[in-house]
Amino acid sequence: MPHVSQIDILEILNGISDQQAFDSDFGGDSDAEDVLCVSSASNTPTSTTRGSKRKNAFNGGPSTSPLSSSSCNINSHDDSNLSTISSEVPKLSRLRSRKLKSAINSNALQSSSGSEVDDSDFDPSYEPIPHIDTNDNILAENSDNENNMLNISEPLNIENMDLLVDFIENSDDDSNYIEDNNENNILFSFSKDQPLTSLSYDSFDFNEFYGPNVLVDIKSPMQNFDIYFSDFYQYIVDQSNLYSNQCGKNLNLSIIEFKAFLGILIIMGFHRLPSLRLYWSANENFYNLRISNIMTQKRFLNILRYLHLNDNSKMPKRESSTFDKLYKIRPMIDHLNNVYCTSFSPDRNLSCDESMVGFKGRSGIKQYMPMKPVKRGFKIWAICCAITGYLLKFIIYEGKKDSKEKGSLGEKTVLEMTNNYQDKGYCVFFDRFFSSINLVSELLKRKIFACGTMF
Repeated sequence: MPHVSQIDILEILNGISDQQAFDSDFGGDSDAEDVLCVSSASNTPTSTTRGSKRKNAFNGGPSTSPLSSSSCNINSHDDSNLSTISSEVPKLSRLRSRKLKSAINSNALQSSSGSEVDDSDFDPSYEPIPHIDTNDNILAENSDNENNMLNISEPLNIENMDLLVDFIENSDDDSNYIEDNNENNILFSFSKDQPLTSLSYDSFDFNEFYGPNVLVDIKSPMQNFDIYFSDFYQYIVDQSNLYSNQCGKNLNLSIIEFKAFLGILIIMGFHRLPSLRLYWSANENFYNLRISNIMTQKRFLNILRYLHLNDNSKMPKRESSTFDKLYKIRPMIDHLNNVYCTSFSPDRNLSCDESMVGFKGRSGIKQYMPMKPVKRGFKIWAICCAITGYLLKFIIYEGKKDSKEKGSLGEKTVLEMTNNYQDKGYCVFFDRFFSSINLVSELLKRKIFACGTMF
């Protein structure tokens, strides 16, 4: 395509009046940032002020085109080129790649930005930039970019306008986009390094059982309580007797007495008094006949004193790599997580979130979260059945620690709590604290679907 001469440039520019430049409706209120050029018309009034200033500017500069950095090259004497441009504008408006739009706009604005306008009206010292001859303007894909983004390093001309539109419409490059109903609302992107699996939530053959795995009698709360502790009573009794012997005392606790002790704790939970000793007080305002008939105050306090869950003599030192802040209650945590999971099979939809258990005493794992209703206490990660709310697994947050899983804290937490539900087609829901593209991609690899808020 022939180059634009200085005379042609002056004819084009002189055909633009001040009012036309101000009222430009293609790229905004300034013709300096327009991507497409404007042709002269015989019946269009000219501005001698703008034309004379530009003539002075061109006479003092080199014999090259100041419009060489524009995104299109036009021969002003060829009206077919101008009509071709006007016909291609609707095609450009259908560009679906936001990255390509950004590249085009960036390339155009580099030559004439709002802050640095190549115009002698604003910059008397302006000198035109020498034109670089490019006979073959092409769309170059930058292979050095790790995201394989389309890079436009040269101006576009009329001949490859169709190539540009076809490339956008039928693009099958390494970068892909997930879009919703609004074309401009890109939800997230992914590349070949992290492809999204072709699993479908609706088409996945989900055949897992939903409901209790043990016999449940709704009329017998004690029987239901024994589902979770029937195998653990003896362990607690043995560890409590062991600890009392280590302290030089003989507790001699039995399972029946331990169940009575738990019953008293349950009564104290809904019948609260300022002090434990008041339940055995001689004052009738505090005295509780049922508790007093079950166990004496001295025996209750003695069991409470030596109640234990783990052998202190085997606890790792703080300097050891196997040190556990929750060592003294670790057996109960592991037991409950195991029995919760095996006693009930959840619905396909699971819910993962955090919970705070209020505590104002001294502890190295106590957390302070000012935005929560319970501001001080223990943070607990939990995964539950989204339909019934049944707790399937919980993790007490101890602070930063090593994990087999990789990623952020939220990602590692979700992956750890969903280990028992891999390759089964379950779907886990979580909030924006956990949400990330890496987490969803990793869950899909494990055949677990996910849904989470992003903002």
